[in-house]
Amino acid sequence: MLESLIDGTREKEDLQQKIKVDKVKMNAIKDEKDKAERELIITNNGLQEIEKQLDNLAIEVDSIMREKKSKILEKERLIRQKSWWEKKPITSALKVVGFGKWAERARKIDSLEEEIEDLSRDEESKKAQLEVIGKSEKIMKGIRIISIEEELADVNNKLADANETLADVNKKLADKNTNYQKLYEENESQKSQIENLLTYQKYAEISLQIKKEKSECKLSKPAQKALEELFNKVQDEQNELVKDVKEKSFEDWGLEEAEKEKINSFLDKYTELLKLENELIDKQQT
Repeated sequence: MLESLIDGTREKEDLQQKIKVDKVKMNAIKDEKDKAERELIITNNGLQEIEKQLDNLAIEVDSIMREKKSKILEKERLIRQKSWWEKKPITSALKVVGFGKWAERARKIDSLEEEIEDLSRDEESKKAQLEVIGKSEKIMKGIRIISIEEELADVNNKLADANETLADVNKKLADKNTNYQKLYEENESQKSQIENLLTYQKYAEISLQIKKEKSECKLSKPAQKALEELFNKVQDEQNELVKDVKEKSFEDWGLEEAEKEKINSFLDKYTELLKLENELIDKQQT
């Protein structure tokens, strides 16, 4: 039983140590989860920044297209004017005046064509940027966020497993505590039984010693009477002998020193016997 109690204590200590280790692992997993959540926040912030860039580029493209459309309309208007001048029957004098104006409009048309080409190139460039950044956003959304979410899911699974393991260990510890308590109570009960048996054994030994010594010891009648009366006094006093009463009794009976010593020896044994008897009674009552 004692070995089982010791083994139970060791198993309990091992489980308590395992709980400490599992808690450290859980804290590490929680740190990993916090890190993944921070990365997700950073990634989302990055995506928001990209979305702002896309919005700005879209505004720029729209502005370029509007400006380009305006210049195309102006160019078409100038070309129509040129066509009108060419078809209209006019005098030589007007042609001279018109030629000067038309030369200016022709330069304007050329300038507009160059501006329109520049705007077209700028438009294509911005659209290309939109496409690249848009793809980048899709990649981040489609890969990075999914990756982080998968990491978080994995971490949450690990955390759930760790919690389950910890709960299992706690249950085992609770079972061990119950078993330990049961073993402890059984051990205490056995110890109490053994102590009672030892007390009984000692009680029996002293009782036999008293009987043996009384049968072997030849006391005078006064000494026998004194012993009997003192035994009664010991019992009445509940093991507490009053020294002066005993000494006075010895004087009244006029006993020899040798007889006094024998009586004292009997009284000591009888006193111890009564103490053991009271112990046994107390244990039975509890």
